[in-house]
This record gives sequence, structure tokens and C-alpha cells, in this order.
Amino acid sequence: MDIGIKVAMGITFRDIESNLSDAGAGNGQGSGSASDWSRDYGLLIDVPVVELINKEPELMTGIAPIFDLSFGSAVTNIGKKMIYIDRA
Repeated sequence: MDIGIKVAMGITFRDIESNLSDAGAGNGQGSGSASDWSRDYGLLIDVPVVELINKEPELMTGIAPIFDLSFGSAVTNIGKKMIYIDRA
């Protein structure tokens, strides 16, 4: 069903591997490296206002006004905290 409004959604997955050091720091026990998964979510809504009001918005041959409203949102870096040494 074409109602004129366009909606796009997306998700991104990342495998993160970080190596800060080849040895732990101070009294902390650990390898100085960490790895984990992270993800992002996104949503975009596009409303072509002129096309919704008038299906054939041409003023003259080849000339038509464009007025779109777009709303978007993204939630990024969803995942656990990276830990490089022991939690203690």
C-alpha cells in the first residue's frame, strides 16, 4: 500500500577487539585487551509533503516544488562495557 510516507529502519552489528597493552597495569590482573559485540539501531521517516497534497505537483514541464519533512533517530553503541583488567 503506497501512502506516500517512506520509512527506513536499520541495525548494525560490530565485533570489537581492542588491545591497549600487552601487559596489565599496576596490581591489576589482566591482559590489557578486550573484545565484545556492539550494535546500533536507526529509524528514518520521510514525508513528501507536496506529493501528499498534490499527486502531480509540476508547475511547468519539468519543474516541480520539493518539500519533504524527514525525522530520524539513532541509538548507538549498545553493548557491554569494555573491561581490560579484572573487575576488582
